Amino acid sequence: MFPTQPLTVAPGYDQNWRPRFGYTTIADTLAFSINSHGEHFDRATKDGFQSMMIMSGGLPASDLPEIGRRAKSGNIEIMGLSATVATDADNPACPISSDSAHREKAKELTVLAMEQTKAMANPDQETIVHFTPLCAGLMGTQVGDLSAEQIDCLVAHVREMDAEAARIGIELAVEILNRWEHQGGPNTLDDGARMLDKAGVGDHTGFGFDTFHQTLGETDIVSAWIRHRHRMKAIHISDEGRGRIGAQAVLRNQRLWWAIKHVIQPKCPLTFEAVSKQSPEAVFPLLNVRPKTLIDCDPWEIQTGGRTFALEQLAAV
Repeated sequence: MFPTQPLTVAPGYDQNWRPRFGYTTIADTLAFSINSHGEHFDRATKDGFQSMMIMSGGLPASDLPEIGRRAKSGNIEIMGLSATVATDADNPACPISSDSAHREKAKELTVLAMEQTKAMANPDQETIVHFTPLCAGLMGTQVGDLSAEQIDCLVAHVREMDAEAARIGIELAVEILNRWEHQGGPNTLDDGARMLDKAGVGDHTGFGFDTFHQTLGETDIVSAWIRHRHRMKAIHISDEGRGRIGAQAVLRNQRLWWAIKHVIQPKCPLTFEAVSKQSPEAVFPLLNVRPKTLIDCDPWEIQTGGRTFALEQLAAV
């Protein structure tokens, strides 16, 4: 998992590069309401986070102007998170379904997330939607490789979303999931690159890197990130944990932090994605967070703890 081949500083290395950090509201909830969770926004702004990740696509329309106002006043980038999944059993969303209505629902949900994110965005900054074309909605339903027809549907879906992103005026970060959460692929960044190339996407579409998924999907996460760094649009320095072996251990791999600092130097914020009430058991020990109970855990503690951890790792390399 942690090869030892030497790394070299990339051409154009910027000695003045400094990391930027994003706060994710899904640390405590899978929906964001400015009325019930607006304190997260205020705390993020006050504490120096540069970005806010919000699960977009199902927000009350009345909240969007206020979120946008706070984004601009706090100089905060908005990153939307779109999972192509619908919980309505009678009208599911699936971009590789043989049912055209299910494919259309997947498109509808993703476009809604893009439009809502754009409506919230600070017009002076880039707007990014973190997009999973195949996601948790397909867990356990796909066994084996995708068929030729399913691959064609997936490529067509990505091509359509790329066109919609260009129309709306946003950046699109495609997240590639690991092979245990979506059997059949694409499960590596190389797989994803072939998908993006086949779809013929523009420069506004790239990858959302994720330590969790790439640890489980890649032979060498560091080499994969370096190889595809020109397509980086978003980066999760942790994805929920979920108890998988190695998912958190990779975050103590100094090669990874050395590559982030000296080679990749991401322009996008580092976002610590951790769902406090769903799978915290692997995350808490890493951050030395000891809540009395899971319900008592303050999601702010997870976010600031993740940022402190990242800064410590970067300082060490």
